[in-house]
Amino acid sequence: MFTVSAPGKIILFGEHAVVYGCPAIATSVSLRTYITVEPSQAATNLIELRLPDLKMELDITAADLAGIGAFSGPVPSKLDPKLLAEVKEAAEKLVPGCSPLKLAAIVAFIYLYVCVYRSVSAEPRRFTVRSDLPLGAGLGSSASLSVALAAALLRAAGSIPPHIDSVESREKTHELVTQWSFIGECCIHGNPSGLDNLVATRGGAVRFTRNPSGAPTVTPLADVPKMGLLITDTKVSRSTNDLVARVRKFAENWPELFNKLMLSFTELVDSAHSVLESSNSADSQDTQVDQVSRLCELIELNHGLLATLAVSHPALERVREAGKASRVGSTKLTGAGGGGCAITVISTDSGETEIAEFKTQLGDEFAVFTTDIGGEGVGFAEGIADSVEEMKKLSWEY
Repeated sequence: MFTVSAPGKIILFGEHAVVYGCPAIATSVSLRTYITVEPSQAATNLIELRLPDLKMELDITAADLAGIGAFSGPVPSKLDPKLLAEVKEAAEKLVPGCSPLKLAAIVAFIYLYVCVYRSVSAEPRRFTVRSDLPLGAGLGSSASLSVALAAALLRAAGSIPPHIDSVESREKTHELVTQWSFIGECCIHGNPSGLDNLVATRGGAVRFTRNPSGAPTVTPLADVPKMGLLITDTKVSRSTNDLVARVRKFAENWPELFNKLMLSFTELVDSAHSVLESSNSADSQDTQVDQVSRLCELIELNHGLLATLAVSHPALERVREAGKASRVGSTKLTGAGGGGCAITVISTDSGETEIAEFKTQLGDEFAVFTTDIGGEGVGFAEGIADSVEEMKKLSWEY
């Protein structure tokens, strides 16, 4: 019996522009997805899948998966259309009429199960998925799930060792989990960038630039200044595809202005990268205070550029106004925008009083999470627990 966890992520700087070849900086957050793995309690079931956050329980037999072909070979770089169709058919029979969000999670699980676990083991297992990440709110919840699923299945199948005791073993584990979790993300999103699952696997912060003709350019940032962060879920649903299309229409209608905005995004990310890199040489509290102050200014500028692209929302602007009124820090949207979540970098002269005032300004309509950035990636713990709070107390190895 063991438990796996993987973090969510935020884009600190550069969302939307990253689609057009501009760099972005992303970092993990301390909100995580957890999966416990234990022997199945029912002799007739191949899999017991428990998703209490989605109010779903599935008992899957060998007969339920009989129509899905076998998988063998190295880790693929893309989905197999025939295998995906077979998995979707099986999932739709298991959960007829369920929401697209739930169906996507089931498809990702079965696809990874067939590829990673079924080919090497027939031992029945129970998988229980828990999370303290808000779903579909721009915090990489699907990538966190995909990473946790891939890591859990790889560990259960014996493809990664129980204890990771060398740099070589750590890198091999990171590579396997990154590759397979990307496949899980493809099941959910179709054409993901690869950024979210990379950050959820490795943790920390990265600078990321898409490359249309090959692999993305990824530069890990060795350190980031200690920053408190508030994540506010506006609970306003939005379609990422619709918002991406809105930006694309802007680019088509106003190409010269759009190109200038992309240059501004790039310069902003370059500036943020320089500030974050300077944390390696920070040798005084005054220096760290200055870094956070500069990053707060860039947070404000980044939100202004995104608002120009028309991807903000009145609910997000309300969070920004609450941040200013309470003097808690600087706020911007994160993810696709149009609702979802806002992030607020807490200024160094703010404390519990300002945070409480911020929450009072927003009222009960929004959910506010306190977290920090740049934490560990995928982790493993021996044993299981019944709640997220108890899971956090397990002895973790990253």
